[in-house]
Amino acid sequence: WLNACSTSISTPLTSPTVGQVGPTTTTTSAKPTSQSFATTTPTALLQETPVAPTPIMIPASATLSAAPIGALQLKGQSANWVSLDESYLYWTVREDPRHIFRYPLVGGQVETIAISRFADGDLTTYQPIRSGSWLIFLDTHQRNNTAWLIRALNLKDRTEQIVLEELGDPTSWPGPDFDADEDWVVWTRTGHNKSKNCDETILAVYNLKSGKKRELERICAEHEHLWAFPHISGHHIVVEQDLPDEKGKGNDTYLFDLTTGQHTALTTNHESSMPTIAGQWIVWKGLPRFEW
Repeated sequence: WLNACSTSISTPLTSPTVGQVGPTTTTTSAKPTSQSFATTTPTALLQETPVAPTPIMIPASATLSAAPIGALQLKGQSANWVSLDESYLYWTVREDPRHIFRYPLVGGQVETIAISRFADGDLTTYQPIRSGSWLIFLDTHQRNNTAWLIRALNLKDRTEQIVLEELGDPTSWPGPDFDADEDWVVWTRTGHNKSKNCDETILAVYNLKSGKKRELERICAEHEHLWAFPHISGHHIVVEQDLPDEKGKGNDTYLFDLTTGQHTALTTNHESSMPTIAGQWIVWKGLPRFEW
């Protein structure tokens, strides 16, 4: 079930070309506290056939069946997450969870673009997000993900910001939910508040350009609600609100406006979950999260 609001949508389609890759190994050594770690970086073996992008208009009743025009072969590796921008393909692999790789869509060499700050690091927990000039990703441990970082790497000047850091609160497991659009990062997380003696749910945003953080809500979750699945587009955020049993359980969808500071319940039927937003459009699942 999909629910949508507002007026229009258009989808530009492009067709990049990539070659084939087989790995070779290069190794550098350094202490885990530095920015350089032992790494395995495949070397591209290219068979390129450039193809110019062609816009495609799809009638409302038509079904698109796109055939691939190129392939990037990862020998001996299993891709975990894949992300994309106009110039590069980004991915993580299960066999090497401490690194994020990228490859130019026009062909070239595979590059290690990010390395975990932890000796037993894991960058595969969440899909890396490309947003504006930034690559945003979660850095945590392979076996103890109650300690983690949300990191933002500026791909233009290779500077980095720590958006959010957790040193080891068990309540924060399995880590934050987050999304980004241009310079804005939104996240939800849980954490224990000793003074209130409760586990809080926190919804907040951070602007990578200004460096300013803004909490939209911080509240004890057990008897109120829990925030999850935040998504942002422009100055609007949609987020799932999970209710406890004493309030009827289930899920509702809320819209936050960062410009006005107002928030609106888009649904109150306890059967709306996993929302996302793009421009003027919002979609969500018309059932509680774990029902189908």
